[in-house]
Amino acid sequence: MLPQVFFVFPRCKGGNRQLFSKTLRILLHGNEKKVIHQLYCSNNLIGCCISFLGSWWPILEDLYEERVPVYRFIQKPGDLVWVNAGAVHWVQAVGWCNNVAWNVGPLTEFQYNMAVERYEWNKLQGNRSIVPMILLTWNLARNIKISEKKLYEHMRQVLARVLKYCQVTLDCLKEAGVTVTLQRRAEHEAAHYCCVCEIEVFNILFVTNNKKHQVHCQDCARKTSDDLQGFVVLQQFPMEELYKMYNDFRLYQQSSSRAVQP
Repeated sequence: MLPQVFFVFPRCKGGNRQLFSKTLRILLHGNEKKVIHQLYCSNNLIGCCISFLGSWWPILEDLYEERVPVYRFIQKPGDLVWVNAGAVHWVQAVGWCNNVAWNVGPLTEFQYNMAVERYEWNKLQGNRSIVPMILLTWNLARNIKISEKKLYEHMRQVLARVLKYCQVTLDCLKEAGVTVTLQRRAEHEAAHYCCVCEIEVFNILFVTNNKKHQVHCQDCARKTSDDLQGFVVLQQFPMEELYKMYNDFRLYQQSSSRAVQP
């Protein structure tokens, strides 16, 4: 993963963030979400939600009063700082400097669960998720041997829900007489997002039949046209292929590297 490089000047403040994992200088542990949510509301922030996309900085006395644990420290040249998944943190420069940061995601159940939680929250808030979790989960199931049982079970649950949604959607389209055209996903093709609500659109794309060719999710497409007039429905993966990938996804034992039947 490519690093992020920041060039900062004295007293420069970075926006508040909640990332999967990131290097930083000042960090606030993210277990007190309710308190921070209330502080957001008291500052009249748009949406009043814990999206951590703005530039708001908390007043330390407010956090101390609410018994929120705060950790402040100075990152010296050569120091490496690790921020755990879901931690809320702020960064401020104390001098002229530059720093390099990586967002990393260890392949563990804890990390995956935090990523799915943030993904679902973004859907509720209308924010686009940087990581397309559905496409990522299918790619992991196809290419990676998973040996952690809880991670395997969680991923398999996500895959099963996606399979059910795709199958039910295709059945409904067939019953309504809507033509679905197979257009396979190209190699290295980027994930698709709804142009209206910003959620990830996987496998079944509702594309406007005009020069813009905008991708919609099913809900937004039907809000535009209940009978999907003006839309072309594309399918990127045959269901047989997805079912095979799902059935071939097995839990592996690290010691023997043998697949275990689910």
